[in-house]
Amino acid sequence: SQLRRWFTPGFETLLDEGVESGWYDSDNTLQVMIFRWVFIPWLQCELDRYQDRVNNTLKRPDRKKVLPHGVPNLIYESPEDFGALDFKVTVEQDAIDHVRHVYVNPDHPVFDLVPKPLDGFIRRCYDDLGRPPVTRQSVWTIYLNLFHSVWNFEQLPAIVRSLTDVTDSDEEPFPLLENQRGLLFHEDIDGAYYMGGIHGGLG
Repeated sequence: SQLRRWFTPGFETLLDEGVESGWYDSDNTLQVMIFRWVFIPWLQCELDRYQDRVNNTLKRPDRKKVLPHGVPNLIYESPEDFGALDFKVTVEQDAIDHVRHVYVNPDHPVFDLVPKPLDGFIRRCYDDLGRPPVTRQSVWTIYLNLFHSVWNFEQLPAIVRSLTDVTDSDEEPFPLLENQRGLLFHEDIDGAYYMGGIHGGLG
């Protein structure tokens, strides 16, 4: 896809920089929380901008395709102007709002990037830093400054202390369902592994 070809590589390189520089460790819970708080909203904004740019840019005609040529958003809004049929199924916003109200609890923790007490504390540290804008050039600097601000705070909230406590990472395995058995496991010498039943678990 164009996203994978033009958008993703640059951001993968940027994210790798933090890992290779030792700034981010996925086993450090506090670093993971601050990473989520900084990077996820910023990456979403970058994706939204990419989507807006692509959907409002005229594509180069491809004679090998029978699809309509033009600006994607214009084709979507007025397909008849481009010799295409309109197969959209329109759903009223009121119906969407009703389903959301019935089935979605906006206060559920699943919608929180980080636990709410920690979110408030990080936001306070971000305010102390002067609320610098997050850009490609500044994102890792802001992440590091926030991490050091949280880590060096004299009176860490209990939620932060709980994230920095060393705990046993070994968890009890989930019991298998009745009449089921675990996946076969095969690990290669390079550390890669396969879990499944193909070729007797060898992949």
